[in-house]
Amino acid sequence: MPLSRRRFLAASVASAVAWQYPLRAAADSEYRLRFASPYRTIEAPTSPHMHEQIKEVVERLSDGRIQVDILENGAAGIGPELMAKVSRGMVDAALVSASNLSPIAPILDILNIPFWSASNDAYDRLVRSTVWRRLIVDHINNAGAIYVWFPYVVGARTLATGKHWPQAITHPDQLVDAVVRVPSSELLRHCYTIAGGRTRRVDWGEVSKSLQLRQIDIIDPSISSLYSGPDGLRHHIAHISQIESVHDGWMAVINQNWLRSLPASLQDVMYAAGDEIQALQPKIARQADDAAKQLFSAAGVDIHQLDDEQRAHWQQRCGHQHPSWRRFKRDILGNELLFDELLAAANGDA
Repeated sequence: MPLSRRRFLAASVASAVAWQYPLRAAADSEYRLRFASPYRTIEAPTSPHMHEQIKEVVERLSDGRIQVDILENGAAGIGPELMAKVSRGMVDAALVSASNLSPIAPILDILNIPFWSASNDAYDRLVRSTVWRRLIVDHINNAGAIYVWFPYVVGARTLATGKHWPQAITHPDQLVDAVVRVPSSELLRHCYTIAGGRTRRVDWGEVSKSLQLRQIDIIDPSISSLYSGPDGLRHHIAHISQIESVHDGWMAVINQNWLRSLPASLQDVMYAAGDEIQALQPKIARQADDAAKQLFSAAGVDIHQLDDEQRAHWQQRCGHQHPSWRRFKRDILGNELLFDELLAAANGDA
């Protein structure tokens, strides 16, 4: 039976997190939330994963009745493997990318149509809109397997080259001889194909090795994701181009059976906790992005910001107005016009 979201205001949502809040001892906790993530807690300054905030907020709002265990650094899997474990209830909740969520929630792949919701502001407006909840979130929640707890604002995807690649990617024609890594997203594959490149699907946990072996030339995560990627990914990056095509969306999702196992009062606590964490997250994401940029620059990695003319070439080649996207809009949403509603929400016109 699908869950309906019950929201109520959490006190001091926008205030700083009260780390000294006295929690009950773990032994007194009635419920345990195992939250899995591909990222390391210690890398919080450059990765907006919110591990500490998730633990603090849930335990505080539940008065210690829910204990949060963070399964970090891919301990419960990465990418599609982790997503499968959440949907099957092998872990209770997880941080996953929207692209890796798309195999079990194909409607999320709409985010991977380029140049309509890539910036932090546009993405934040989109995921807070009523049309997003109606068309996307309710659709996923009503499927009955997972519950979208809160979205992460992380930053726009880049085009980052391996050490073997001679220059930054600033024009679609430079993709002609390149292999671009894609996750589990048919739309990202199509994006780079119509831009002129070749694609290869590689799971997130294998990206660093594939880049070192030159099986792929270009990867597209956000800057903070690049810096905090698995297996020392940041050490194998030469150039980063901020083309700002697609938001590198992450989602915090919960197994619905776990959520239903809670009494109604604690389900409400989880909803309120998601709201509070979501309110804190964009500022932390900006700080992580700035820190990652500074560290990349200090390491000699070239970070290139495209000018308007360069970005226009990308938008013309593979932007959301390209005729080839019409089929995907219909297949995913059922009606092309619904995409226009989402676009209006991202632009703040809804």
